Amino acid sequence: MKQFLNISLPASPEHVEPMRDAATAIARELGFSAEQVARVELAVEEAITNVILHAYAGGKGNVSLSCSRDDDGQFAVTVTDCGMAFDPTASANAAKEPAPEKPAMGGLGINLLRHNADRLAYRRANGKNILAMMFDPENGQP
Repeated sequence: MKQFLNISLPASPEHVEPMRDAATAIARELGFSAEQVARVELAVEEAITNVILHAYAGGKGNVSLSCSRDDDGQFAVTVTDCGMAFDPTASANAAKEPAPEKPAMGGLGINLLRHNADRLAYRRANGKNILAMMFDPENGQP
């Protein structure tokens, strides 16, 4: 596995854009198509926004972002927080449904994550929510 990025910033709205842009820049460098980069962009923005809005119940905390590529070529973007436990993969909205036509920052939830990532994996470890979003460079379609 090759690690490209590992950053942690306060969970606040001004950090969504730079974290999202860091992940999409790496996807571009890895040769992802414009459509694939857009899928990474939407999923990362939604995951980070969800941490900001929900993880700390109005309190303060950090959100961490890491990007890596595994030996099979999968691009993994992992978002980690120390907020309240929440497993988006166990949500009642777990089915992969079409995403809205005109997405906006936040509010699109788990369906947006599922629509754009090829695979989601969640675990809770050491008091942290760890959400891994996997993107397959061979998959040009969500």
